[in-house]
Amino acid sequence: MSKSDNKTKSAVKEVVHLLDAWLPLKLEYDNVPGVSIAITHENKVLFSKGYGYANLEKKIKARGNT
Repeated sequence: MSKSDNKTKSAVKEVVHLLDAWLPLKLEYDNVPGVSIAITHENKVLFSKGYGYANLEKKIKARGNT
C-alpha cells in the first residue's frame, strides 16, 4: 500500500468517525428520517453507509445503497 493510499484511508476513517457522531444528531435536529452517504476516490467507493430510516413507517433502516 502506498503512502498516498494510507493517507486516503486515514482521512476516510476520520471522516467516518465524524459522520457517525454528527449525522444522527443532525437528522434528529432537522427532523430528517434518513440519509445515505458514500465517499469515493478515483472512481472507487471507499465508504457507504445509511443513517436513520429509508422508510420510517415500516422502520426500514437506511443502507449505504438505499
